[in-house]
Order: sequence, then structure tokens, then C-alpha cells
Amino acid sequence: KKMEGLLNEIEKITKRFVVSLMKEDMVLFKESIYENELALEKLGVVSPSTKKLLERMSKYGAGKVTGGGGKTKSSGFVLFLASAKKEMEEILEKEKIPYTSLVPSYIGLKKEL
Repeated sequence: KKMEGLLNEIEKITKRFVVSLMKEDMVLFKESIYENELALEKLGVVSPSTKKLLERMSKYGAGKVTGGGGKTKSSGFVLFLASAKKEMEEILEKEKIPYTSLVPSYIGLKKEL
């Protein structure tokens, strides 16, 4: 029953993602990222190291895990909406955490050159 409730919550949040993108509402998009991450943590699919990373990076924006991955060492990929991109990149480079900047468009995501 608890699992079903969490999955329903994630479904509602995913629908808010779509609405935020259609309306180009970055506040709602950022809130949806944060809420989705909390729901995934409740579901138990986020590793402790990824939780710590997201907590440290929260002053630079909002992030969530996405894709498959492990729970003991890492958790797939992190989707991160940066409000302070330069500062965030400096931290990631200092900690030797690989990252790729993406630019959203109506075509989809593409790698920033």
C-alpha cells in the first residue's frame, strides 16, 4: 500500500513536470525536481552518497536521480537544474565528478559545445 502511494505521488509529480515545461514555468519545474527526488528517496532507490551529493549541491539548484543504477555505491544519473552553473561546475571539477551540460530545446536535449 505504501509503495502504491509513492508511485502515485511520483506519477502526479511527473505530470507537473510536463505542465511546467509546457508553461515554461521554471519555478514549478524546480519544485517538481525537488519533490520527485524526495519521493524517490522514500521509495529507497537513492544511494546515501547520491543523497549527500544532492544535499551539497542544493545551494546551486535542484537535482534528482534518473535512470538505473546501484544503491550501494551510486544511483544512475543526476538531472540537475543549475541556478548557479559556474559555481556548481567548479565544485564538480574540484571533486572530479564527471558532468555534461545540456541545453533544452523544442527538438530535445543536446550537448552544449
